[in-house]
Amino acid sequence: MTEPKPITADQVIAKYISDRDKIAELNKQISGIKVLQEKRENWLATKMDRDQEKGVKTIHGSCNFYHLASATVSDAAAFREWVIANEAFDFFTNAVAKGAVETRIEEGEPLPPGVNYGKTRKVKVVRPKGGKNEE
Repeated sequence: MTEPKPITADQVIAKYISDRDKIAELNKQISGIKVLQEKRENWLATKMDRDQEKGVKTIHGSCNFYHLASATVSDAAAFREWVIANEAFDFFTNAVAKGAVETRIEEGEPLPPGVNYGKTRKVKVVRPKGGKNEE
């Protein structure tokens, strides 16, 4: 019985880059399908608007309108003043600015009370300078 050859970093990196390229190609295909789906959604919206329908049912499925909402801050100072003046603190979220926390850490300052911070070590694989390699 022969022992299998040990795996090398060269083999793993080559396969990683090859599979990353496959993923990129699949993502291109998916983005093309997403464009078609958006066109289909627009067609259905036009049809429902034209026919004054809230939805459509067929033997293959159904569709209807729904709404996505978003709220963003366009003037942070004005918004903060309004929240404080109106005691509307439910408009604030519990998010923290990661960059400000990292700056504090880099300057040797302790974390603010109630803030957690962590880093995860990851592996980054890059091609050799000059482009694609053959496997």
